[in-house]
Amino acid sequence: MQDVFGMSCDPRPARHPATNGGGVRRFAYVAPTLAATFFTALILHLLVELGSRLDVGDPAGAVSVLLGAAAVLVTLLPFAVLFALRARRAWLGGMTADGRPGGSALVSGRR
Repeated sequence: MQDVFGMSCDPRPARHPATNGGGVRRFAYVAPTLAATFFTALILHLLVELGSRLDVGDPAGAVSVLLGAAAVLVTLLPFAVLFALRARRAWLGGMTADGRPGGSALVSGRR
């Protein structure tokens, strides 16, 4: 390993050591859980805000509110679901749905 000036140096130890030998970091589920909670609260807030602007006497306004709600769901719901799935995978410790170990999916963030 070389440093900035091209001289050799010893590699630094890992910042997040593995706790169970499988490469899964402790509390790896906290960040995805908070992100999923944030996106869910944001979706709920935006839908309630759009619902409060709904006027039954104005059909064009009602269609506009419904299209806005659909845009909110299409845009933000996939992120909330993906963060929830990542939190679930972290909570299970890298296990797949049928109970098999999923490898180092939590360390790299990929399957």
